[in-house]
Amino acid sequence: MTAEPSPGLLDRSIVAWNDLVDRAPFGAFADGVDLVIVRVADGHSVLSGRCQHRGALMADGTVQGDNLVCGVHGWDYRLDTGVSSYDDREHLHRFQSAA
Repeated sequence: MTAEPSPGLLDRSIVAWNDLVDRAPFGAFADGVDLVIVRVADGHSVLSGRCQHRGALMADGTVQGDNLVCGVHGWDYRLDTGVSSYDDREHLHRFQSAA
């Protein structure tokens, strides 16, 4: 289970927009929480950074279509919701953020 961030996490910058490569997962660690940030064109998603299937870092995965795919076992999560297509009971928490 992933810990929820403190309110302070929402009030600070984690990465500069120009440092994000389109469709390349970017790992971050803030307030004790692993995060994965994915830029897609002019938008982005910030999700919990650990795979719910095996606990691997999602920043080590890839983006395929609309999914973030775990690099260890291929488990995937939709970028827009964080929900797994394999098991909709498993999902990565999606955080709101501003670009």
